[in-house]
This record gives sequence, structure tokens and C-alpha cells, in this order.
Amino acid sequence: FRPPGRRERHIVVVCHGNLIGHLVARLLRAPMSTWLMIAPGQHCSICTCVMRSNGRFPLMSYNDVEHLPSAMRTR
Repeated sequence: FRPPGRRERHIVVVCHGNLIGHLVARLLRAPMSTWLMIAPGQHCSICTCVMRSNGRFPLMSYNDVEHLPSAMRTR
């Protein structure tokens, strides 16, 4: 992860839950083995982080499924 510079950008990454767990562990600066303990996300869930120019990357949401009707949620 790198700070975005001066220009605002939005990047969308579509990937499998294991990769999301790995990226979340990196964002949290946790030991690499942590991603194995991160609960798998629900289908179609959204994780959001903000890349700040100061080098911080706060995790704003993880496994958010509020955009789905309850009948379409897997758990």
C-alpha cells in the first residue's frame, strides 16, 4: 500500500475472502499469520479502507452487507 499522493482516487478490488483477510491483516499491521484467523466474509460483502497521505490506512468497514436485501445474505 502506498499513499495516494495529491489527487483523490477510488480503487475497487474484487477478490476472494482469503485475499481480503490477507489485505486486512496488512492494513492493521498485524503479523502475517493473523489473516488465517480473520473470519471469512459473506458473499458480496464490502470492505472499505481510506488511503491517507500520511501513510495510514484505516479500515472503515469489514464484511458489510447492508447493501443486500436480507433474503440475499448468506449468514
